[in-house]
Amino acid sequence: MGKTELILIFIILSLIIFGYWFIFSGEIWQLVEYLENSVYPSIEAP
Repeated sequence: MGKTELILIFIILSLIIFGYWFIFSGEIWQLVEYLENSVYPSIEAP
């Protein structure tokens, strides 16, 4: 394997690990809440 293939594999593995962390750490719910508030700004909790 060349240097380019190793770098691409490392980048892909990093993205997969970050994706799993993002989904399972609960950070994704903050993103969903932000998107929901930007789409439906009139529905606000008092």
